[in-house]
Amino acid sequence: MPPIAITDSRLIAAPAEDVGRVAGVVWLCAHGIASPRRAALAMASCRGRVLLIADGTGIAATDRALTAWTEVVAARASRLLLFGPGADGLAERLAAAGHAAMVVRCSDVGDAAQAAAHLASRGSTVLLALPARPSRLADDTAARFRAAVDALAMAERPVEVA
Repeated sequence: MPPIAITDSRLIAAPAEDVGRVAGVVWLCAHGIASPRRAALAMASCRGRVLLIADGTGIAATDRALTAWTEVVAARASRLLLFGPGADGLAERLAAAGHAAMVVRCSDVGDAAQAAAHLASRGSTVLLALPARPSRLADDTAARFRAAVDALAMAERPVEVA
C-alpha cells in the first residue's frame, strides 16, 4: 500500500468521537474507516494497543481493497472484534491471511464491547468502526456502544454506602 498523505483531506475520516474512559482504556467511535487508508489514519491517531470493533458488512467494497484493509488492521490492531452478517466472511479472510488469532467473533456490538473490556489493558484504545454514511443502523449501533461503555463505567465505580 502506498504511503498515506495525511494532508489530503479526501483521506481524513471524520474525527473519532470520545465515548469515554474506563479503567485506563479510551473508548472511541469513528465513521468512515471501512477503506484501508481511512482505517490506517484512524488507528494511527489512537494511543496504545488498538482493539477494533467492526460490523463485518460494508468493509472495503472490492476484493483488492479488502485485502489491503485486512493488512492495515493486522498491522495496527491487536484484536479485531467482529459482529454482524458479514463478520464470518471477514474472519475467514483474516484467517486465510494468517491472522485468525486476532479475530474475536461477537454476537452484537454490546457483546463486542464486553469482550473488548476483558481484552483491553490500561493505555489501550477500543475503536468502534462505523460506516461513512450516517444511517439508522449506524446510529443504533453507536447508541448501543455508548450504552455498553456507560454500563462498564458504572460497574467500575465504587458503591457508596449511606
